[in-house]
Amino acid sequence: MAMLEVRDLHVQFRTDDGVVKAVDGLSFDLERGRTLGIVGESGSGKSVTSLAIMGLHRQGKYTEITGEIRLDGEDLVSATPERVRQLRGNKMAMIFQDPLTSLHPYYTVGAQIIEAYRVHNDVSKQAARQRAIDMLGRVGIPQPAVRVDDYPHQFSGGMRQRAMIAMALSCDPELLIADEPTTALDVTVQAQILDLIVDLQGEFGSAVIIITHDLGVVAEVADEILVMYAGREAEGGGGEEVFGHPRHPYTWGLLSSMPRLDVARVDRLRPIPGTPPSLINVPPGCPFHPRCAYVAEVGGDRCRTEVPRLLESGPGHKEACHLTLAKKQEIWERLSPRTAVEAEPEVQQGATEVEAS
Repeated sequence: MAMLEVRDLHVQFRTDDGVVKAVDGLSFDLERGRTLGIVGESGSGKSVTSLAIMGLHRQGKYTEITGEIRLDGEDLVSATPERVRQLRGNKMAMIFQDPLTSLHPYYTVGAQIIEAYRVHNDVSKQAARQRAIDMLGRVGIPQPAVRVDDYPHQFSGGMRQRAMIAMALSCDPELLIADEPTTALDVTVQAQILDLIVDLQGEFGSAVIIITHDLGVVAEVADEILVMYAGREAEGGGGEEVFGHPRHPYTWGLLSSMPRLDVARVDRLRPIPGTPPSLINVPPGCPFHPRCAYVAEVGGDRCRTEVPRLLESGPGHKEACHLTLAKKQEIWERLSPRTAVEAEPEVQQGATEVEAS
């Protein structure tokens, strides 16, 4: 049994304009010590999923959550708010997207870590303060014994993110969710934050979910990838498999719109046309079909009328697309930047032979 099991998760919000289907039938597993990267454009349901796991949606008249979220076999959807509150921060923790707005401006960083630690541990203020200092030092804050009494506005963006990580890990959680942990940080600090999460995961043995719209962020750290579109899973599988052999047009679009450092760029980046659909009026059939360039390859009206099933096309690799496996492989061979780079030396060699003759 996996440590985290999500089964047929639906999260809906009732608004004056209609029902927002923010998450529509999502399922996945996560083992201890593994990292899951959830990727997709803004509005695909990534953050809503993480907030549902943490129990931070207020269910009631305007919010409905159905399905199962099991943490070590315990269902969080049907659990009482008090029980979820006991688990939150202790057994599962979250690094929020914007640390400046997540940290309270009126309290010192140390006071907020101390409060989070004492909620779940019966210790003195002095012991909790020492724990806060130790955690700030562990995440790379210089002079932690001094900076523990600083306010959030006295920290830089990268240091605030480190402080959020220190707070999240203060109780040694078994599950850590990082929601866009590198947003608005420069690339050097991004790399430091990702390395820090990986190092701390190895130290604490936590399962980690990294939520991002940038495939480059999770390319090196994620063991498994879940690509979301319109609240559903478009593709999922091992990191090497999804990056090396993607089989969904949306994943192709995400990869083609991202610069690569490991291969020479021989063509302009290709952005995904159009915008993500309204989650109130999701297009019929495949939700990606209005933006997909390969609808004609399927033939007929299947893409416009029939919702594709999420099927396995290989060991642990699944996607929801009407294209045949052979057609997917053929298209990716054309799109892959490596294919273009590998073909270029052959062209140059042919030109050299012509010149020599």
